Amino acid sequence: MDDLTFRQLKESKYHYPILTEVMFEYDRMLEMVFHSMTIIEYGYDTVWDANIFNFIRKYFQEGMDYVEKLVKQNGIRIRLIVEATLENIDAIDLLKYYEVRCLDDIKGNFGIFDNRAYMVCIFHRDSDKPDQTLWSNSKELVEKQKILFEKMWNIAIPLSTRRKELEYEKRISQMKLIL
Repeated sequence: MDDLTFRQLKESKYHYPILTEVMFEYDRMLEMVFHSMTIIEYGYDTVWDANIFNFIRKYFQEGMDYVEKLVKQNGIRIRLIVEATLENIDAIDLLKYYEVRCLDDIKGNFGIFDNRAYMVCIFHRDSDKPDQTLWSNSKELVEKQKILFEKMWNIAIPLSTRRKELEYEKRISQMKLIL
């Protein structure tokens, strides 16, 4: 994405120009994510697989802290679908202002902000940072992603339910060790 297009997108709050683009510039992707978080008016729906979850925890913690501040201040609604495991449940619990639901075996990620744009981060094998990012503000594509998110949201289970399942799994594992 060239500088002029990016500037136009930012100035229009990502409404114009209408485009779907693959970005290879890691810094541009981070800037776009961070900037979009500062202008969210309604909400952000997102799906995190293990790759994006680990990336965010490792490289975007400052951005996450800022997002939580905005959510608290502005009443923004953030819905997250994530695979909760014994290894990451404590980190998920740190997301105080998110509505979290859980699905197993998530492969891929995407985020939709204010129902006007979406982004998918693509990780190649053995990479802990996205190598490419697909970004679009095409109404048709955003609408399809919204439908997919809603379907996933409806089949996902609440974090509180998943936490109980994990506690049970942990107890069973501990009992097996004792026996």
